[in-house]
Amino acid sequence: MSANLPGLTPEVPTSANISLDDDGGGFNDSLGGAGDGWFFDQTPLDDAEFTSIANSAEGGAGHAFQSSFVDVATPNLNFNDFYRTIVHEIGHALGIYLSTNSLLDRLYSMTTDIGDDPNSSNAADRLRTFNGASGLVTFTTNGGGHVYEGSIGDAPAIVSHPNELMNAGRTVPPNGANPAPTIRQYISDLDVRLLDDAYNYTTVLPNALNTAHANLDSQTGTLLVQGRDGALNDTINIDVVGFNIRVQVNGTTELVPQASVTQIVIAGNGGTDTISVAAPLAPLRKDVQYVVSSNQDSAAAGTLGDGIVDLDVNVPGRQVALSAAIVDANGTAAGSSRSIYVPRGNYNLTISGTGGDTQGDLDVNRHLTIIGAGAGATVIDASTLATRDRLFEIASTGSLDLSRATLTGGYVTSSGGGGIRVANNPTAGVVELKLSDATIVGNTADPAVNSGSGGGMIVSAGATAQITRSAIVGNTALGSTGGGGIFSHADSVNPGAVVTLDRTIVANNAASVGPDLRSLGGSSPSSFTSAGGNMLTSVAGSNFATSGLQGTDYQGSASYVVTSVVDSFDNADNARALSVREAVGLANAAAGAQTMWLPAWSFVLTRQRTTTLAQGDVDVSHGDLDITDDLVIRGSGVSNATSVKWRAGISDAVFDLIGDFNGNGVTSDDGYVEGSDYLIWQTTLGSDTDLRADADDNGIVQGADRDLWSLYYGNVLTLTNVA
Repeated sequence: MSANLPGLTPEVPTSANISLDDDGGGFNDSLGGAGDGWFFDQTPLDDAEFTSIANSAEGGAGHAFQSSFVDVATPNLNFNDFYRTIVHEIGHALGIYLSTNSLLDRLYSMTTDIGDDPNSSNAADRLRTFNGASGLVTFTTNGGGHVYEGSIGDAPAIVSHPNELMNAGRTVPPNGANPAPTIRQYISDLDVRLLDDAYNYTTVLPNALNTAHANLDSQTGTLLVQGRDGALNDTINIDVVGFNIRVQVNGTTELVPQASVTQIVIAGNGGTDTISVAAPLAPLRKDVQYVVSSNQDSAAAGTLGDGIVDLDVNVPGRQVALSAAIVDANGTAAGSSRSIYVPRGNYNLTISGTGGDTQGDLDVNRHLTIIGAGAGATVIDASTLATRDRLFEIASTGSLDLSRATLTGGYVTSSGGGGIRVANNPTAGVVELKLSDATIVGNTADPAVNSGSGGGMIVSAGATAQITRSAIVGNTALGSTGGGGIFSHADSVNPGAVVTLDRTIVANNAASVGPDLRSLGGSSPSSFTSAGGNMLTSVAGSNFATSGLQGTDYQGSASYVVTSVVDSFDNADNARALSVREAVGLANAAAGAQTMWLPAWSFVLTRQRTTTLAQGDVDVSHGDLDITDDLVIRGSGVSNATSVKWRAGISDAVFDLIGDFNGNGVTSDDGYVEGSDYLIWQTTLGSDTDLRADADDNGIVQGADRDLWSLYYGNVLTLTNVA
């Protein structure tokens, strides 16, 4: 840490350096010279994987706090939490730090020595107290200065602060008890008041902000608003102030940019809550009874139907697994409805077996709504089941409304439907399956029973499915009756199933008959109906083959189908979560003209360029989407139903056909690399203000831009139904 030190007066810290290693703590030879690795939390609302604090001493000033825990995905490996480590070290940088040289540390000069640190064998480690408006705070000089966590046998007069963000990186059971599993710790009111007292910072208490009540997933646009846990009565008010959404929960206030929000998920979390949402925001509102907070696959739901799920009562907060929430919802009275929010993350099914709704696939026996953060962001995967199974089975007493999620990895050898099996619910007016803004990708039906039909899903006789703004891609039916994407049928008792497609992609599925769609039945056959705006790679085997598609539907071929709303570039070979950016990268790498299909979603680019202006940008991994070959990009739905834009505050092109200089270089290029582009290069050569011909985006038009024009001469970019 460096500080501004005029004369001999202790001053406020003005700058700091925080050093990070690449293996989560391996830079300290006294701890073995090799770290356990950094943990980047895939489920930030989930505390279930935090099981203990590592028993490792701080190795001196600046050594990272060691917060070890077990992640359910890798149960035998310990990691160090990157987020908590960084926040802890920022606390030191801001001034929660004790140096024996008072010229370097104002806080030290304001503390009083009260004796040895009983948790340290080093005689130099002392306890010191600070008494300010924040109250009495006890410090230890251990590791450069930390808030004292307490010890067995402390005198009553010694104030301790267990489970504090700024504790030292060591485990000491408070009051003699074994330490409880550690939750992720954030900046506390104590930390902020202390900094205010010692350094006169202008601060806002975390308790006043209470960011635990409102959380925005900036990439998917999901705003999650939660009340207090347990049977507490909350007052929640959500309205619009200027360009922001204002969230008020029990007197706290947070502002979220309205343009960034695509859905508002509200969970009162128990009690008799008063919830008010302004009329303009009502279409975005989705109320839920469960918020999934654990990526464990556990059906331990406790008392069924009571709306309470907690996998571990010893861990603060509710640890809610998706499977357990569904089992609890199934335990409600017949005809009941429940809603579950599943945040961004990977949710792997691991409990094999056929023992009802507690094993294997996720059985839906009541009216259930499941809301994810977004396709490709919330991923439910059945490929991890030792005994393979589908993902969802909707029973004759249930119905499912599933949105903003990806279902993948299902594999069945019975009853068909690799991803979803939809049974007929005899209750009048029930739509057994509503699927919206979702993807069904990479599921398989094997031919052991029911001829292996419905790779993506099977919709049984008498049932109804409505599929809106979704993508059914890359599924396989291995049996003779086919239906690689969707199989619908009739029987001697029930009329044919009815499946309505609305602005949906059904593409690149595989089967011997009806690779995408298969409708089958007798006197009252099943059927597919179109609400328009669909894209299919095949209609063979379905009633569309004879009745035809709607005027706004499209049939053709697709090299790539985008299946994720997240702007990522780390899984380019993973079709279950293929981003727009990754699809462009694959198209650039392939030989010849390629075609991309985009679902009817609003895509938000977030990976802004990381290079300096002088270095330029011709890499699709960051910045604008650089295109280096012939490419057709087609949006699903009617005109402008699909949009691709940058996150607010970022100014850059979206699709950039390198070498195409006609237009303003951002929105109005003509889509051809041709002779007229060379003329523009000639007239702007040397300019650092007119950058239409700046092909490499380095801030000046020069010879290298002409070389790129020449390299990509003749390329064409075609955008259809993409805003």
